[in-house]
Amino acid sequence: MQALAPGAAGAQVTVFDPHLDTDGRYALLLTDALSEGLRHLGTERNGRTG
Repeated sequence: MQALAPGAAGAQVTVFDPHLDTDGRYALLLTDALSEGLRHLGTERNGRTG
C-alpha cells in the first residue's frame, strides 16, 4: 500500500465477495495487502514512535 500511495492517510475496501473468488487467490492478496498496510497503524506519528 505504501508503494501504491505513499502519502495516503487511509484506505477503504468497499466490496469483496468471496463467492466470486473460488480459489481464494484474491482473498489472500487482499489480506496480505491490508495486514502489511495496517501493520504500523498507530505506531508512527510525525516521525516518532510510541
